[in-house]
Amino acid sequence: MTENSNSESLARFEQFVQELKRAMPRQYDRSINRDLSQQQWHDLFIRNVSASLQQAYSEALAQLRQLSFKPDTPGLAIRVLQPFDGFVDEFMQYALQKHRTSCALSNFPDEHKPSQDYIATVLSAAYKDWQAFAKQVSAELS
Repeated sequence: MTENSNSESLARFEQFVQELKRAMPRQYDRSINRDLSQQQWHDLFIRNVSASLQQAYSEALAQLRQLSFKPDTPGLAIRVLQPFDGFVDEFMQYALQKHRTSCALSNFPDEHKPSQDYIATVLSAAYKDWQAFAKQVSAELS
């Protein structure tokens, strides 16, 4: 394989990540609606943020495994992860805005307007999910 095939695979993966980013809000909305319909509102924010990120990372790994990369290419894992720059922050902004403006969540104050401590806990979990994903990407590419 050549650097050209790495470039082609990187471009395809970046396009996949962009599509994934666009799909995240809909997926998150569906998961919140499902939980609310089942009256599972306790810890809704952390549960659904983590589940959404883990699903996205799982789909990204599946996509990565379908692409052809030259193994042991220096810096390849960093280049593969680059399309995810800002991913968690953008998604968290969406999730927080969704919670703060949701009429359905207004009956659950801790979920409707999450405290700074709750947000910090969710962010911590999100970054642990990111670290696990990044390690898996590195392992896949070595």
